[in-house]
Amino acid sequence: MDRRKKIFINASTVLFSGGLILSQSIIETLIAEDCFEITITCPRYGPYKDFETKHSLIKVVPPWMLHRLLRWVHDCFWLPVICRRENPDLVLTLGNLPARTHYKQIFLHDNPFLIEKNLSYIPLSITSLFIHKFRCILTLQRMSFVNLILVQTEYQKQGLNLIINGDKPIKVLTPHIPIVRNPNQTYKLPIFPLNNKIKILCLSRYYEHKNIEKLFEVAQIIKARGLPFIIYLTISKNHGKKARQLIKSINTGNFNDILINIGHSHHNNVPGIVNQVDAIILPSLLESFSLSCIEAWKYRKPLFTSNLDSLKSSCGKAAFYFNPFSASDILKCLTDAYKNPDQISTIINEGDKRLNELSKWSEYSALIKDF
Repeated sequence: MDRRKKIFINASTVLFSGGLILSQSIIETLIAEDCFEITITCPRYGPYKDFETKHSLIKVVPPWMLHRLLRWVHDCFWLPVICRRENPDLVLTLGNLPARTHYKQIFLHDNPFLIEKNLSYIPLSITSLFIHKFRCILTLQRMSFVNLILVQTEYQKQGLNLIINGDKPIKVLTPHIPIVRNPNQTYKLPIFPLNNKIKILCLSRYYEHKNIEKLFEVAQIIKARGLPFIIYLTISKNHGKKARQLIKSINTGNFNDILINIGHSHHNNVPGIVNQVDAIILPSLLESFSLSCIEAWKYRKPLFTSNLDSLKSSCGKAAFYFNPFSASDILKCLTDAYKNPDQISTIINEGDKRLNELSKWSEYSALIKDF
């Protein structure tokens, strides 16, 4: 029997949000192939335990090493030492920075900030702006350790090629439908006794660039005009200070029957949540490839999102587009769409087509086999 190819998966910093879901789907696919010997570095987080098998080994990163001020210990010492011990044929980095290693490395790049020259249109705090800028600098510095870069859209590929002057090969592989082990179809949304309402879901963790505050402005207009929309959010107080401020504004402004926050939702609950709403909305100002789009297409819900290049590159014809800086334009987009059922059907059908165009998870494993 041929020797199994040894793969070292660097998922040390992949802890939540779309990056976690994407990484878990890739890891699940590689394990299912049953032709690799896999070592996975990961944070101390429950779902990773499921990936410990006869041919896959988990190495948990000491939590203190993931503190911002101590990450250098992980990056410069812990990770390289673990990697050398395993002596892999290939390193697959799923975290936000390439690994410092001289083994062959594929880097999955999903940081949308790297290719954006002007971030002034995104309401970032000084701390966030510094972190993003610093991370981008480190990413570019560590590209010397990378042999192949994976990106999720042509928009990212073109932007990244300009930055690195075509110095590294770049391949586009979009995400596919997330792999969910135990989908919860019985989850019940808190629905108020208003059966004629159109239920819109913003399926996103809180980040400043997600522009979720704009939906609070939309809710204010909905309340003032008595319009037939309910918007659901999935944010939590532990998502940060601005998330707590938004939750407080919703509660004190008496918007709980218009803008309903159901809190952080485990991905297993997503099927049950999405099946109960009428549409998905993503007012983001910047994206690599949001899994919210894929969830909308999978469950045949119309998708409403920002008319910005990073979103258009992901969605093509499979979305309604609005100006994310204007609450009135967001609401107009929703209202106009629901005046025209045929238009809704057209967008849903385009979502079916877009779903079929996405890369399959097997394409990731095929690439790793052959690299």
